[in-house]
Amino acid sequence: MSKTLTKPKSATTRKVKQPPVIQEIITISHDLREHLRKSCFDAVRIGARLLVLHKLTGENETPGGFRAALDALEGEAIPRSTAYRWINAAAALLGKHFEADELAEIELPEPGSPAWIKLESSMEIACRGMSVRRLTIGSATNGDEARLDKLITSAEDGDSDAEAMLEKVASGELTLVQAIRANAGRKTTKGKNRKDPIYLDIDGRTGEPRGLFCKSLITLSNTFNRWDSIDEIAREKARSAWKSLVAQLPKDLR
Repeated sequence: MSKTLTKPKSATTRKVKQPPVIQEIITISHDLREHLRKSCFDAVRIGARLLVLHKLTGENETPGGFRAALDALEGEAIPRSTAYRWINAAAALLGKHFEADELAEIELPEPGSPAWIKLESSMEIACRGMSVRRLTIGSATNGDEARLDKLITSAEDGDSDAEAMLEKVASGELTLVQAIRANAGRKTTKGKNRKDPIYLDIDGRTGEPRGLFCKSLITLSNTFNRWDSIDEIAREKARSAWKSLVAQLPKDLR
């Protein structure tokens, strides 16, 4: 009588019991995300109200004016630099909501009005998509901090290239600055055709040769003039590269 063999359960189908600390980390992480998203929304709500005040008063310092309001806030709760970051965060969110490139194009409703309540509801939904990476609410209007904010926003909007850059930062493959600037360069050149480099040509106006070849000759001349002062190990490496280059010289240059 043959025995019936039972197929052992594969490692992938077995349910591994996780230690309690893992579940605690998951629970705390979910709480953190919810707290962060609520904080993002509250910061944007403040920024949007400051935008309304700025539109009404401009940058004047009179009682009831914008700067006076910032002074009052700084004394009570919010540092001026934080207030400006939150204003920028709200402006970015509102620009996306109204599909406007400039803040001046946006007509904001009056706070407390039905239109404002509806707008805040849309802003809250947008803030739900913000990830735990957004530890700084808002950013400066330019510089690396602003580019980081745009990089995170792009990733959260489904930009796979931006997401890949952030993953490379996390793995150590790219520094944060490299990722920020690579993303900025990608945005700048998107949809544009790159021109072929000019290696050697004649300047139609002066009749003189121009191009990368001419610039490289200047570099070589400057290097040869300083050859004896260059580190010996560097010169040895350069000699190997030079011999390889000479082997490729066209016949009329030998």
